[in-house]
Amino acid sequence: MDTKRNPLLDSGLLLAAATAFLYCASAAHTGGFNSRLGLDGDVLDRNFQQILYDGFLISFGPAILVLIIYTALRFFYSDAVLPGISDALRKSWRRKRFVLKLKHRWYGKRKDSELEIREKRHTRVAAAITGVALAIILSLVYFESKGKEVGSQVRIKLESKSFREHETVTVTVNGEVRKLVYLSCGARNCAGIDPETRVVQYFPQNGHSYLLQDVKPKQSQANGNVTK
Repeated sequence: MDTKRNPLLDSGLLLAAATAFLYCASAAHTGGFNSRLGLDGDVLDRNFQQILYDGFLISFGPAILVLIIYTALRFFYSDAVLPGISDALRKSWRRKRFVLKLKHRWYGKRKDSELEIREKRHTRVAAAITGVALAIILSLVYFESKGKEVGSQVRIKLESKSFREHETVTVTVNGEVRKLVYLSCGARNCAGIDPETRVVQYFPQNGHSYLLQDVKPKQSQANGNVTK
């Protein structure tokens, strides 16, 4: 049996898994947002590139945070905890014997047969797959909850009428010009809501307009000169 692994196959599987995760993360987040506002996902369908990019944006922050925490814990273990334990075991035979007793109690003294080793390896692989699947499911639940949170914030703005001018769009619906609060856009259609009647309007992605938000230039003073 050839035990050599093809690196191209491994990288292809990794790329496929990452693509599937980004797609599911975006779908979960958008589904949560749409459910809070009663939007139809079929009308606001998005293309594949939109879904993947949105999934990358919403998962980038949590992924970086997880990597930072993991790196910090690994550094703390390898550079602080493990050297201290090794030094303590080298200096005391009593401590080393105590650790060996704990190891024997946990794993036992008998040697496993080849069948047992293979089956235990399969068990560890199954446990790892289960852990990864559980982590993916929990992450999708998290992304969906974040989408619902964004949708709830929009509802709060509608109830308090605290939305800003640049958050509205002007569209023509049945020959009538209306100003709607922007909600979402798909590949072909967009959605907005009338703040007075609370009626959601779907309209084509072209033909609407909005007010560009004013951005005040930052001023900095250097050597007595003010630059904008």
